[in-house]
Amino acid sequence: MRTRAERFFVGALVALLGFLSVVPQVMAAPEEDPPAAGAPAQDVEVAGAPGLTTAELEKAVSDNPEAFWASVLGKVVPAILGGIWLIRMALAREKRMAAGVARLEPGAGPLVPGSWPVLLGLVIGFVLLAQVTASTLQLMGMDPKSTASLFWATAIPGATLGVAVIWLRSRARRSAKTLDEGRVEQVFGDGAEVFEGQRKIQGQIVVEAAPRLGRWRAIYEGLKGFALASALVIPIALVWALLLREMGVGTTAQEPVVRVAKPTDPLDPWFMAVLGILIAPFWEEAFFRGTLYPLGRRFFGGTRGAVLLSALVSSALFAAVHMNLAATVPLFVLALVLAWVFERTNSLLAVTTLHATFNATSLLPLLLVSGKV
Repeated sequence: MRTRAERFFVGALVALLGFLSVVPQVMAAPEEDPPAAGAPAQDVEVAGAPGLTTAELEKAVSDNPEAFWASVLGKVVPAILGGIWLIRMALAREKRMAAGVARLEPGAGPLVPGSWPVLLGLVIGFVLLAQVTASTLQLMGMDPKSTASLFWATAIPGATLGVAVIWLRSRARRSAKTLDEGRVEQVFGDGAEVFEGQRKIQGQIVVEAAPRLGRWRAIYEGLKGFALASALVIPIALVWALLLREMGVGTTAQEPVVRVAKPTDPLDPWFMAVLGILIAPFWEEAFFRGTLYPLGRRFFGGTRGAVLLSALVSSALFAAVHMNLAATVPLFVLALVLAWVFERTNSLLAVTTLHATFNATSLLPLLLVSGKV
């Protein structure tokens, strides 16, 4: 039974994340007169950067041959491969069911690096370090609205959070005999036979939910997950964008995207590329998949429903903190795929590879049109 302390920390964490998602938008929103009744919705410029609507961005990419083909090769081709993989997975599942291969309720699942107070401490520490870094940069004479300032104010606390989660995971791993042995004893009891990432219980093979992976296998699983994410995110993103336009809702590109496509300094695109491809995937996966998801999974009970609920909650928060309406639904779907890959692999390297590859293929066409929008 959940304790009052657990409920308190979960509530405090959700409230803090919600505060961090909403307040910056309210504070940054310019005061404008409300539009006249019946007037079409207008696109809004990004505060602190040259404005860029999603329609302008799409036109710039489609009008540039290099950017267009980079987008096709980076998204459409992986989406086709991901669709083929989805079909193969469905056929393989039918084959397993016909052969009598069963899947039990989820086992112990990914490592849980700490507790809810630890997670709350990570969030507070990240926010405080970000504020200290931003204040220090301002004292050094750096423009707080510049891309360089945004880069360092995000990279330093983000990298620190990621390293802290890795340390917590290694500590949690050392506390058990081994990940596999601990899971066998906890879920199946003593004497359960383990072989090649599967379980054999009472003569029946049960597919293992999250085997330990080597480095190269984790990267391979991350790339497979990227193909799957492309197959799901791209059509959903197109439908979501069409729905917003039909509703007359104006949308803007995310601020990092704007800083790449319409830089105010020659180094802006490269700052954002390093941040978006290397640093952000590292700390976001360490927090959302490496910490929040397994803690939610344990909090909700560890059943199939708990796995789904934890994936939904962590994915919704992941989409919300990006603070962009046009990207909300696509990012939510991407986060669900990331949670699924993490559940299967228990590997931060796998989900970071997926996330970094997704961001890289999104940023490459923007780098090719940088300064031409």
